[in-house]
Amino acid sequence: MGGFTWSNIFTPILHLFLPKPSAEIQAIQEADHTYIRGHESKRSPCPFLNSLANQNYLPRDGRNITRAKLKAALIAAGNSTPLFAEVLTSIVKPVTRKDGTFTLVDLRRHNAIEHDASFTRLGFRQGNNYTFQPAMFQAMLVDAHGGPITPESIARTRVRRDKEEKLAGHGAGVTFWRNPSLWITMWSQTCILLQTFGRRISVEDITVFYEEESLPEWWLKDASMGKRRMTFLGQLRDIADVFWRHLFVKVSEAELMNQLKGW
Repeated sequence: MGGFTWSNIFTPILHLFLPKPSAEIQAIQEADHTYIRGHESKRSPCPFLNSLANQNYLPRDGRNITRAKLKAALIAAGNSTPLFAEVLTSIVKPVTRKDGTFTLVDLRRHNAIEHDASFTRLGFRQGNNYTFQPAMFQAMLVDAHGGPITPESIARTRVRRDKEEKLAGHGAGVTFWRNPSLWITMWSQTCILLQTFGRRISVEDITVFYEEESLPEWWLKDASMGKRRMTFLGQLRDIADVFWRHLFVKVSEAELMNQLKGW
């Protein structure tokens, strides 16, 4: 998820004093959450938001989404704290229309929320920046030595994808100096898996998430019972952890060439 600015940190704090979107949360809790996969023509580059739509936490057609609906979905489906839900929701501001809505397709806009060097999507210059690429997902599993996905493997995937972008002639990926807000967004997206599933993610769960764009039943059950909590401080901790680890990751050019053959 999205186009991050420093106001994404400070503005949500003000929302601590506002009520939660209770009507939207209640409507979501009463809805049918049977998994029905939507067509990729109506989906975004973000597997998490696509999963929420496939399971009817967001509108199944991916249209007419408001920030209140998105915040409610994060609280209802993920047991997110209101603060963290507001931080994530504020990220979609660059693609929000004058009527206060956005679509999942809007999230494909390059360098607004979507960015190059994604873990499982091709770059903008490659012509399809939103469709899941199985070979790229398999490369993630290779980084994790077959699984599970951990902070160490995510750090390695981050380094590899940045180097692959450079090797493919697309620059060095997203850098702080070229676009600081998008750089913050990229690191937020890099680490959101850890807040979503925990710090050791099974191959089964990550496969369901990416290949089916579905949230595991145990995850939704835990969230509904208040057992899982996605927090802003937890996300900051995960970003700091993975960023520190990535400084020491070494990926050879030979490894990159072998991975790039798949796409």
